[in-house]
Amino acid sequence: MLAVSTPAGFTDNLPQALDKAKAEGKMVFMVCSGSDWCMWCQRLEQEVLSKPAFLDTATNFFELVYIDMPQDKSRLSEWGLAHNEEVCVKYGVRGFPSCYLIDADGKAVQQLGYEQGGAERYAERLKFLKDNYQDIEKYILPLANKLDQFIPKMNEMAKQKNGLRKVAVVYRSRSEERVSRNAET
Repeated sequence: MLAVSTPAGFTDNLPQALDKAKAEGKMVFMVCSGSDWCMWCQRLEQEVLSKPAFLDTATNFFELVYIDMPQDKSRLSEWGLAHNEEVCVKYGVRGFPSCYLIDADGKAVQQLGYEQGGAERYAERLKFLKDNYQDIEKYILPLANKLDQFIPKMNEMAKQKNGLRKVAVVYRSRSEERVSRNAET
């Protein structure tokens, strides 16, 4: 039984989609959603996922998976009821909607969420990420990770700099007090 909450063109069974993706040389595009309570999830479905402009392009390159975490669990298939939470934990979902490009081995290679711009733009972005994820992994992510290492250092330097400014202000005011006392004597 297909879940009531699963949009047309999507499945809620990730393992089957991964098997099919591997057989057809595709990737998986997985959406983790809160379909009956998350406003951004609802907008993503209304503006992107349900549109032919998205589905026509996306189905050429991806197996489409919709993992729903609704408040009303009766909207889920048996598979979804038994496994959706496990899938969200496995992929580290922290907020909704969370969307992943997943290779045929089950590794998430890109993550995104709701983006304005409509169905065609979203489909183009997915295709770009699919075509370039290996370069992004090889060149961009290591650079981003290296830059992330500097953020705590930069924050500490900023604190120290502010601390040094405070010390300088206190020192200057004490020096001015000494000068004015010396001038009075």
